[in-house]
Amino acid sequence: MERIRFKIFDILELDGNDWTKKPFKESFEKFRTLFTESGRARTVESKVINNTKELQHYYNEKVIEEGHEGIVVRTEEVGFKIKPVHTIDVAIIEVSPGRAGSRLSQDQLASSLVALR
Repeated sequence: MERIRFKIFDILELDGNDWTKKPFKESFEKFRTLFTESGRARTVESKVINNTKELQHYYNEKVIEEGHEGIVVRTEEVGFKIKPVHTIDVAIIEVSPGRAGSRLSQDQLASSLVALR
């Protein structure tokens, strides 16, 4: 259970309020106050890129050289992911550890509930 980690890169809803229509800068500032750069739930690394040459260099560094899954590119109007291959986005929305006396001990992951996109 302690090895499970999450990287936060957007807010869709918070306290019952829809955040999908808010400017990304506002969402970014808010989730940076909610999550730190350490711990099990962390904010993603972010960087302001000014041109396509810088973007290509950053992609090569992070994805090709360091093996990251891809990068998320955001403007005020649109956001998209750049990945070398298509993958399915999965969000773990619940986990259950094993139980005392069962074949899976309490420090093992017994089941998880996921949402797919």
